[in-house]
Amino acid sequence: LVQVVRRLGRTEPLPDRLFRALHHLDSRAVALLLKDLSKSGLDARSIELFDALRSLPERHLLKPLCDVYTYTAMISLCIYQQNVDRAMELVTEMRARGVERNVHTYTALMNVCIKCGKLPSALEVFHSMKSEGCTPNVVTYNTLIDVYGKLGQWDRAVHVLKLMRDEVSWGLAYWQYL
Repeated sequence: LVQVVRRLGRTEPLPDRLFRALHHLDSRAVALLLKDLSKSGLDARSIELFDALRSLPERHLLKPLCDVYTYTAMISLCIYQQNVDRAMELVTEMRARGVERNVHTYTALMNVCIKCGKLPSALEVFHSMKSEGCTPNVVTYNTLIDVYGKLGQWDRAVHVLKLMRDEVSWGLAYWQYL
């Protein structure tokens, strides 16, 4: 599918056969397609495809492809355009449409904030994630340590390391008990 898009002229619309092919993919595969388009230098086409899917009527057969996987992929891709505003808008849209947000979504958004120099926003995203009941993972904690390090807040970075150590120790003790 990437080759189909690559052969298009810059102003040529995405072909119907591309959308027909999407009927045979699940959302994880579409998320990979969006990322592959971007890696192939076709960022604009990746955005165009996702935006076309987003704009479909709610009952369209392809609408379920707009889920946590494809939204999270597009949030991650906002790093390359340095577009923190679009990333934030996508998370807001997910919330409004009732699309699940998971730890990967929030971590991706934190990374976009970091790459765009919006370190306080990355912290806000982390706190929002926690307040919504989403549990951070090791990648999220490493991202948080990165933020605190860049802000020169070493005491907080060390505190996060201790939290990670305690959670890993507790988890190991729990599984050994079982």
